[in-house]
Amino acid sequence: LRLTPPRPHARGSAWHHLRRPVARGFEATFTFQLAAPTRRCAVHRDLDFSLALYERCAVRGGDGLAFVVADDPNGTAALGAAGG
Repeated sequence: LRLTPPRPHARGSAWHHLRRPVARGFEATFTFQLAAPTRRCAVHRDLDFSLALYERCAVRGGDGLAFVVADDPNGTAALGAAGG
């Protein structure tokens, strides 16, 4: 299950298909993998000779993740705004 593509300002969610009782506590077991970060490179050149001086690369991944237990009247539409 991929929640978001490797690009900026993406958001995603996954929901259980049935409402789960949690008032008396619960256990949850899951695994996750953070993968496929965005990698962008730029070559900086000497303007007089058009020679490549150096290449600068930046690797960007997600802002984070959260495991949320909520009882929102908006149901699965309760997803917040995209990160940045």
